[in-house]
Amino acid sequence: MAMKYWAINSSKDENDTITYIRKLYKKYPIPQYVKIILIEEGHISLGTPYVLILDTLKNYKKKRMDLFEVIVHEQYHWYAGLYSFVKKYKYYKEWRKEIIKKYGTDWSFKKYSSTKEDLYDSIGQHIMVCFLTYRFVKKYKSTILDKADPYYEFEKMIRENYDDVEKDVKRMMPLPRI
Repeated sequence: MAMKYWAINSSKDENDTITYIRKLYKKYPIPQYVKIILIEEGHISLGTPYVLILDTLKNYKKKRMDLFEVIVHEQYHWYAGLYSFVKKYKYYKEWRKEIIKKYGTDWSFKKYSSTKEDLYDSIGQHIMVCFLTYRFVKKYKSTILDKADPYYEFEKMIRENYDDVEKDVKRMMPLPRI
């Protein structure tokens, strides 16, 4: 199935964002686990098993976030979710405890977590997703997140502990080819 794109409000910014994303997909081998991308101005980035919902390029630039990285990150949520929640859930819960003990919980995910269990799931998921995103982006763009990006400190921890994080992620799932 080919990628499908929708501009929710059909605004110029939403349509410009779709044009930009199409160019990114032509230029880079971005993962395509989820084949539908919705653009809605002001929406928080969200990856689900069926659809990615993204804000406009203009708003990502205001937030000093790289839309390329956001798309890769949200696509990898699907892949990480497959292994953590579908194929290896019992193992994931144990793995997640070890990861939290090793890397801590002092990350920005607390604001999105209503319970301790939500927080632990968010950290476990983001160790996998941010590692895969960093690995992919490093190969194709050689960029590092802007300090204003909400994942900056988390990605910095991954960069500083790359070999250990890679081993930990490989225990949970096979690394996708990039």
